[in-house]
Amino acid sequence: MDFWGPKIAEDAVSRFIAVLLSYTKTSQKSYHKKFITNALYAFGLPHPSETYFKYASEELSILTVHGLIDQLYRSPYVTNDMLKKVSQVRKDSGLTTTGKSNGWYRFRTFEDNGVYPDRNFIKDKSAYLVIRGQPFIITLNSHKQEERSAGGYNENSVLTRKEVKLLSSLMCSQYWGTRFSLIDDIHSSRIIDISQSLLDHVDFIDLPAVLVDYAVLTGNSRFVTSEKFSFVGHDVAYYEAGKYFNGFKINDTLLLRTCFLQIKAASMYGAPNYYEDAVSNIFVSLEGALVMLQRNDGIQYDRIIRKFHRKKFQDIFTKYADNIYDFVMEEVFDFGEKRASLVHPQAATDWTWVPYLSHEDYRDYRDILKQLIYYGVLNETQRDPYEDIALN
Repeated sequence: MDFWGPKIAEDAVSRFIAVLLSYTKTSQKSYHKKFITNALYAFGLPHPSETYFKYASEELSILTVHGLIDQLYRSPYVTNDMLKKVSQVRKDSGLTTTGKSNGWYRFRTFEDNGVYPDRNFIKDKSAYLVIRGQPFIITLNSHKQEERSAGGYNENSVLTRKEVKLLSSLMCSQYWGTRFSLIDDIHSSRIIDISQSLLDHVDFIDLPAVLVDYAVLTGNSRFVTSEKFSFVGHDVAYYEAGKYFNGFKINDTLLLRTCFLQIKAASMYGAPNYYEDAVSNIFVSLEGALVMLQRNDGIQYDRIIRKFHRKKFQDIFTKYADNIYDFVMEEVFDFGEKRASLVHPQAATDWTWVPYLSHEDYRDYRDILKQLIYYGVLNETQRDPYEDIALN
């Protein structure tokens, strides 16, 4: 929706207002298809796909109008007076809401500096999808789940609980090194949130096509890009991801926090300036994984109990348990070592003003962390990546 001057913008907005004024509440699909076509035509925008029109309805008309108005707010040629008039006409036409919604759908895409699974993964109204060579996720999120206090305020988090569950499921297999890059900015978001009530009539299998069309009509270029993404794939990894997803408890706040830091660290690893922060987050996530194991076994978990983990590592890592235990405890949790040098300025100066980190630190601790979290969720160890297994 490009306007090349105030007069062009004014004419387009006037045509759009005329379309809004003509709106009539009805359940006829043919009417809503025509209304949506006219609304898009007001700005010279192309028709969406047949899949989009397949779900033509009052809800889709409301959604389409919302997307178009969202574009108007970003145009330098659309004045405040124009926006006020459009908003008032929209309200008078009844194109604002269809009633209370229990949740919302989130559509998210990613940066091209990550490493992503090479095929679709769909579970329980959550989906990872590769569409025309670009990775996306869709989650249906509950307002009630995201409330963390009796007062009902929302968590101030980049990710919802469902997104943490889905992304962690795709990251915790030892068969690949997936990394979801969440780098975003307020002016060009890679997230679209839509009320559940506006999309509940859309079959989940068609939801990706509808959402891609909606992203296009909102003018969000992040969702239709020429960026080249890197992909990896392994049959056993998808098998592990499915088991892990089924075992993940969405209301386990310790698990959510641990996995959120794991995802955040992976995103930072892709940006060289934030490598130190990536390793710091991995270390804090490691602490979460260790105390989670203690909690799962019914012992106190307000601090790390080394004697417990000396034995636990034998169950999880078998052949190399002692070496991995020493690598984690001495390098991460002893005073003056890597974690302390990252978070305590005085400890860092024992090295120099920049804490010492090797190129392998993130990947080594990431691989250990994945196995600890996987065990914490399923209470079972992962298979050797080189072991040939049948997935029956």
